[in-house]
Amino acid sequence: MGLVEQSATAVDWERSWTGGDGVPMHAVTRALSGENATYLLTWSSAERDWTANGDTFRLVAAGFRPVGWVSMPQGAPPGRAEAPPASGPGGPASQGVPPPPPPPPAKPGGRPQTSAAAPPRSASVKPPAPTTAPAQGRAIRGVGSGRCVDVPSRAATEGVRLQIWDCDGRAGQKWIFSSDGTIRSLGKCLTAAGGSTADGTRLTLTTCTGSTAQKFRLNQANDLIYLRADKCVDVQQWGTANGSPLQIWSCNGQVHQKWVLA
Repeated sequence: MGLVEQSATAVDWERSWTGGDGVPMHAVTRALSGENATYLLTWSSAERDWTANGDTFRLVAAGFRPVGWVSMPQGAPPGRAEAPPASGPGGPASQGVPPPPPPPPAKPGGRPQTSAAAPPRSASVKPPAPTTAPAQGRAIRGVGSGRCVDVPSRAATEGVRLQIWDCDGRAGQKWIFSSDGTIRSLGKCLTAAGGSTADGTRLTLTTCTGSTAQKFRLNQANDLIYLRADKCVDVQQWGTANGSPLQIWSCNGQVHQKWVLA
């Protein structure tokens, strides 16, 4: 493809190629700039007929005037149209009128085709708003209270005592049962305070260390067992209200020691 002619309002490109049936083809496209749009006028024929058809195209193109055409006086400075890319792959992109798509083959003497170039799309596209991934894990809901094991204020404060609270899906109510026997939330572990095995030992959230004070298992009877003492996670004083604290206590089969995953 090569640039044949350029003026303030028109640019021509000629192109030769071999059609699907092996017939050499020739085409010329003229880009005409009107007041509100750019028009593409394309003529193509077999190479052997191009001498006659090329003259016909030039006569037709010379008489074509798009809506809003502004005649340029002699001696006027050139327009803003710039040369199209050089022929062959890898040529630089045109900064003026974009090169037309390959023209469809036409029989000798065919009528020229015109089309109005589409307006450019806006380059200002807003990126999608970032989304926050939901917290992993599941809630541990008390059978007796209907409330969930909860980290107060959703703050992973070292040693904070755990409680029950209305289940609301917050991150401080999401617990991951790890293969090492720990139960984790907010990056820390459910822990029997001080590693004690005595009834009434507070249940807290602390940094995961792999200690036996952090090993628990939910069995088929819905007891959440503290393995080191073989005792149960228990709501203090049979509490069912928001804020009731958790502790370790000898398993007794009561509903305030029964837990299900939600």
